[in-house]
Amino acid sequence: MMPIKKTWLLLIGLLLLGQWGNAQALSKEDLEKKKTVLLKEISEMQQELAQTDQSKAAGMSAYYALLAQVKTRESLINTYAQQLALLDTSIVNTQERSGQMDEEVKKLKDEYAKMVVYSYKHRGSYNKLLFIFSAENFNEIIRRLRYVKKMNAYRHSKVSMIRMAQEGLLRNLALLKNSRKEKSNDLEEQKMQKTQLASASADKDKMVKQLAKQHSKILADLNDRKKQQQKLEGQIADLIKKEIQAAAARAKATADSLAAASAHRNGNSTPAVVTVPNSSGGTAGNTAIPRLTPEAKALSASFAGNQGHLPWPVESGVIIESFGVHAHPVLKEVTTKNNGVDIKTTGGATVRAVFQGTVVGIIINPSYHKAVLVKHGDYFTVYSNLATVSVKAGDVLTTLEPLGVAYTDDSPLTFVHFELWNGTTLLNPESWLQSK
Repeated sequence: MMPIKKTWLLLIGLLLLGQWGNAQALSKEDLEKKKTVLLKEISEMQQELAQTDQSKAAGMSAYYALLAQVKTRESLINTYAQQLALLDTSIVNTQERSGQMDEEVKKLKDEYAKMVVYSYKHRGSYNKLLFIFSAENFNEIIRRLRYVKKMNAYRHSKVSMIRMAQEGLLRNLALLKNSRKEKSNDLEEQKMQKTQLASASADKDKMVKQLAKQHSKILADLNDRKKQQQKLEGQIADLIKKEIQAAAARAKATADSLAAASAHRNGNSTPAVVTVPNSSGGTAGNTAIPRLTPEAKALSASFAGNQGHLPWPVESGVIIESFGVHAHPVLKEVTTKNNGVDIKTTGGATVRAVFQGTVVGIIINPSYHKAVLVKHGDYFTVYSNLATVSVKAGDVLTTLEPLGVAYTDDSPLTFVHFELWNGTTLLNPESWLQSK
């Protein structure tokens, strides 16, 4: 007779198998969604690339279109690799569980067979009626009735458990077969994507060689853009400094109001002295002024707490130039500096706020067209290279609220330049955005 504890362990194992399968399905679903988005982006990029190839003014735009496609294919291949790793884990775990369940089924069948054989050999002494009515008294009859009932229930439970274990084993085998089929399909798809990636990488390298012949024009365009980038940086820094001063003034007014209210409650007509920054950077008075109001502090802390989880400023896109100093892809002797990240996206893409905040101002720049500066407590985000803007200074925004539409040049190339500041310090936006 199989111990009850072991019986329950088998049942718990079956339940855990089901829960494990659900957990894997959720991870698989997430990867499928990511794969669908990436495939859609690649399709859109291929259409844009076809338009770019036909354009006489393609220039660097063709390079960036190819670069975006290469990066997206790399991300897609990585997604397939994650799926394959998940399937490998699923196959190994399913094989292990199937082996365990197969052993349990055999044990259950052996024990049931022994019980049946024993009952058959002792069928005379186990005649139910004879067994019950051979009791010496009524109480013994009741006890024997209960025993017979318990034995019948135990036999039925054995049959039920064997059936349950067999069904679980069949489900496992079906799952294993399906996982192996999926793995085979994903391996083929990954192989195809690697071939297409190699082709796109070769096209990109070929494009770099072609563009090298336009050295003078590219250098002139780059120098002009660098001037406009410096101008944009100055425009942003000036707006941020003014906003910091205005925020300090608002915080001081709030502190003064609270101090006056406190003095009034305490019957003191003279409120506490609040310090004011002087021109040399020192302070007058004996109580330091806060930089932010309590509400702004809370917003700043909330923004900081979302590092690595901020949504992208566009629904779909890929970073074609990251933060910091880089070697130019064509002019090997030249380095470029990016104060943020350039995100290539689709024509007509809506640009949106990555977090709740307040619009500080709108900036106009020849190379970056229109830009929106949004404040989030101590933090500021900048969205530039916009064709149109749908907000104005002072507007209070919610997360993902539209700010405008991305600009598309004649190439055609559509990208959004996104920056992140903490006060007057530039930060790398890529480490703040959620991974795709």
